[in-house]
Amino acid sequence: LIVITIPTRFATLILLQHIRRLAPEALIFVRSRYQIDKPDFEKYGASIVIGDEEEVGNKMRESVAVILKKQNTAEV
Repeated sequence: LIVITIPTRFATLILLQHIRRLAPEALIFVRSRYQIDKPDFEKYGASIVIGDEEEVGNKMRESVAVILKKQNTAEV
């Protein structure tokens, strides 16, 4: 299991190439700052890509849901 959290796209792509050459069966998780980079990371061998933009969106959605639930509870 390998986890890459380098925020630089180019460095991540180079690292993926080296890892795939040395350990072709490795499970590689990659942090991606931008969703637009996800296809390239997968092409270069990432097993799982988790995007910052996606995670921020999920957190915002969760926060809004909590606030709306509190408001609805207070109104009842």
